[in-house]
Amino acid sequence: TKTPYFSSEATVSSFMPAAAAYRLLQQAGFADPQLRATLEDRLTIGLQHMYASQKLDGGWGWWRYDTSSPHLTAYAVQGLIEAQRAGFTVDQAALDRALVFLTEALNTSPYLSDPNDRAYVLFVLSEAGKPDRGRAVNLYNERSKLNAAGKAYLLMTLQAVGSEESRIRTLVSELMGSAVLSVSDAHWDAGEMLPWALDSDVTVTGLAVRALLRADPQNFLIPNAVRWLMGERERDVWRTTYDSAGAVLALAEYAAQTGDLQADYRYRVALDGRTIREAVVSPATLRETDRVTIPGADLKSEGSQVLLQRQAAADQSGKGRLYYTLRLRYSEDAASAQALDRGFGVRREYIAVASDTLSPTGQLITQARQGDLVQVRITLSVPTDVRYLTVEDFLPGGLEALDTSLKTTTAAAR
Repeated sequence: TKTPYFSSEATVSSFMPAAAAYRLLQQAGFADPQLRATLEDRLTIGLQHMYASQKLDGGWGWWRYDTSSPHLTAYAVQGLIEAQRAGFTVDQAALDRALVFLTEALNTSPYLSDPNDRAYVLFVLSEAGKPDRGRAVNLYNERSKLNAAGKAYLLMTLQAVGSEESRIRTLVSELMGSAVLSVSDAHWDAGEMLPWALDSDVTVTGLAVRALLRADPQNFLIPNAVRWLMGERERDVWRTTYDSAGAVLALAEYAAQTGDLQADYRYRVALDGRTIREAVVSPATLRETDRVTIPGADLKSEGSQVLLQRQAAADQSGKGRLYYTLRLRYSEDAASAQALDRGFGVRREYIAVASDTLSPTGQLITQARQGDLVQVRITLSVPTDVRYLTVEDFLPGGLEALDTSLKTTTAAAR
């Protein structure tokens, strides 16, 4: 994600996922010279900016002349490590000074009094090859104070230092227990976060994915959480630079384990036993999206079966997963529509309004005449938490909403 504001966070959020993507492409042998050139340019510019904005104490703040922040310094170190892993030369003296700053901050900084912040710094130190096993184990003993992000960081830290398997299993179980599940996906809520933490549901879900990939790679929540992350994109990016970085890091780690970049399979789409599409997926076609549209007239009134079948390609390797979304769109005569329960209920009522007092009478009506006043009442029944919900109710033909903000509308209507 490009940004015109070169704060330390925005700079790291720009080049860190680029480094992860670059390393992934290298591992997969994925040939894309233009993309490689773009990633290399972003990494080079980002690294130079970070060297120029590092403080004398080895840390980074939001801006060049701000006070050093342990959290932002840890984020900067994480970015430098990702660049190093991608094969780029990193100024070792700058990295070493930052690591000293973080180590000292664990002892002295009031900004690391929160255990979730300590979990993040310990994770970054372990990524840099400077693990603190004693502090990590102590933090495990007070894990009840950690939120989902803190537990994900601690889980990755303990996995890196080779902690006891029982601790790993416990954290995996607790992380799974805090997941928010739906029919088709899973995510984690950020909850109450400290202002400088920057985390959101997207970044916390990305962290949980990475932690589970490292500790329990076959966990069923991983593909569900990846599906949720992909659904949170807006025009191929996420809401903030920090969100985009966290999501891309998780997706890069996921793709590296699944082997999806070496995809080599064919698939078939059939309707009621009749093949309507066949195609081959290979590294050359990964960026292509295939859309198959089935007219409603081709569906049987008693029910039709849509079959998506994945098969190994010619060399029988069969690498990669088939990703698909199946949508059904239809319209129905409102007069004959039956109420459905799909997780929450919506009830609409039309109520007569007295023309003299402009107060609802409580009488439910099914028809109105010109000049009548009607109150529309929507009742929602939502038994569980939902992230975003828009309810749009169209007015029947002939009705017109009263705009109570206009002086031409009587004050009684308000």
